[in-house]
Amino acid sequence: MPRGKSFDVFKRDSLLLEFMKEHKGEENILSSREIQKFLNDNGYDVKKGAICVIINRIMYERNAP
Repeated sequence: MPRGKSFDVFKRDSLLLEFMKEHKGEENILSSREIQKFLNDNGYDVKKGAICVIINRIMYERNAP
């Protein structure tokens, strides 16, 4: 994914937020590897180290738990 495309970032974050909402609760915990695979399968080339940064931004900007 090219850098500097805020629309792509918003779209990726929205997609990830919806995916995470489907996996609420302790019995449905997602690992960073599962999140990375989901994003990569949906056309976003995301490195493992970036997952935590993305999750933290979503939690901060969108008040997601």
